[in-house]
Formats: sequence, C-alpha cells, structure tokens
Amino acid sequence: MRVQWKDGAAITRTMWWRLVGLALVVSLFLAACGGGGGGSSSGRVPPTARATDSRRDGETEPAGGVSLEIGVKGEELLFDKETMEATIAEGEDLTITFHNSSKTQEHNFILLNTSDMSKAEEFNEAATAAGADAFYYPEEDEEMRDLVIGDTYIHNAPEETGTMTIPAPPPGAYFYVCTIPGHFAAGMYGMLTIEAP
Repeated sequence: MRVQWKDGAAITRTMWWRLVGLALVVSLFLAACGGGGGGSSSGRVPPTARATDSRRDGETEPAGGVSLEIGVKGEELLFDKETMEATIAEGEDLTITFHNSSKTQEHNFILLNTSDMSKAEEFNEAATAAGADAFYYPEEDEEMRDLVIGDTYIHNAPEETGTMTIPAPPPGAYFYVCTIPGHFAAGMYGMLTIEAP
C-alpha cells in the first residue's frame, strides 16, 4: 500500500508503521519522564521523597546545619563510630556522610526513628528479607519504611561514599544500622544522639 500526498511524496505501509511505532515509543518515554507523581523504576522511593539527598564526593553541602562523618572499621562488620552526637535545632539541615572504606565488603547506612533495639532488629529483618534487588531496604513494608529518617540511598559498594541531608529530628536517640545480611547481627549498628542547642 502507498499513500500519495498532493505534492507527489509517497510513503509505504512499512514506513507508515515505523513512524507510528516511533511516535508510540516517544510518547511512552515522555510520559515516563514527564512524571506527575510516579515512583522510581527500581521500586525505591526517590531520595527527595524520603527527605534524603544523596551527594557524591566533591558536591557542596548546604550552608548552616551540622555535618557528621562515619565510616567502617577496616574489613570488620562494624561502623567506626558506635555513637555520634549532634547539637542542632529540629528541622535544620543534618548532613551525614558515610565512607565505606572497605576494599571487599558492601555496606549501607540507614538512620531509624527509634532507640528501641527490638524495633531496630525488626527493621533489619524486614530489610534483609527485601533482598539485594531492593538494596536491603524494606520498600514494600510500610510500617518498617516509616521508621526510616534517612539513608545514603545508594547501596555502598566497597570504597564508595554516600551523603544524605535531612531535616534534623527532635532531640533524642536514634539507631543507625547496616542491613546487609549478617552485618547487624555482627554488631554493625550505633546510636545518634540529637541535643537541642
């Protein structure tokens, strides 16, 4: 089949269907990117939706607020700090940079809205059960997901650094954990204490 226009140009059936297919692909792409309220293709909530801001080395951090850094103890399954403290007003920018200096181990850093060990254990179990495809983050479990104050969003591969910036929670104590299987059980957790200025 050929379609003839007034100016004499012609188009074949094959060309017609290719154009229709191309138009369909472009419109689907634009719908996916143009958004509206959707999530992310990986199933993880984007950092902005969880009030986290994953930055890479060299990027600037916001003015004001408090910045903390934490890493790991060599190749051990432990954070290099069992406790951290910050004196900061509720809602101010709290930036936490996590350096995974291990050459062999993957780690992550998740700050929880609890000082209750049993809740932290429950969260770790849910995160571990979520599996590697979910970056050991319990995206499908709303109750557990609601315990998260923030995380470095990325699954920290060996020698990788991730940063999060969150509104500081109210004064209190908050567990931070690594949910890679076996790490929490080995003692890879700690406590952040927030104090009012």
